[in-house]
Amino acid sequence: MKILAVTAIILVFTILISDYAVYANHYTGYRWFLTYTNVCYDSYSLSLVNINRYTNNFNVVASELDQARNDWNNQPSIFTINKVNSCNNWVTSGYAPDQPWLARVIKTVQAGYIVDADMEINRYYNFVSWGRCSTPPYTLDYVARHEFGHYVEFRDILYWLPNSIMHGSYHCERWDSVKSYDSNELSSIYG
Repeated sequence: MKILAVTAIILVFTILISDYAVYANHYTGYRWFLTYTNVCYDSYSLSLVNINRYTNNFNVVASELDQARNDWNNQPSIFTINKVNSCNNWVTSGYAPDQPWLARVIKTVQAGYIVDADMEINRYYNFVSWGRCSTPPYTLDYVARHEFGHYVEFRDILYWLPNSIMHGSYHCERWDSVKSYDSNELSSIYG
């Protein structure tokens, strides 16, 4: 009986601490003022992304971005990332052969709210499409899905919840979909 009681106490304590630690290392504390943001795709720079060993595939790149964006939009949360033709949040590409990042999001925060977020895909890397699990080359919609997680203001995590989309290192089973923890956290922030 004592062993059962001690085990139960340890289990409850572990859950409480792990939930706090995960929350503290997942959500940055900043958010968008509204329950949506708009994003624009830069067709010129994205056509330079090397996907399936070819460039000049803007439609394929846009489709991969849409798959990732829509995975976030299809969560129970009311928050959405809308693709529009004119806005100040851009998805572009850059060439950075001396940098280890596959893609990155650069944000501007004012008065505690995100006012701008731009995603840049590193076209130094070759990407693949259509949900093929590959490393390298990296699957573009998996990379974009992780980066859109930064759009909703989640940070990379390394040790807690290794199956979170926000795990800091690329892995096909981590980045292939928005995980339930990420979805629940999004709902708790935005509704």
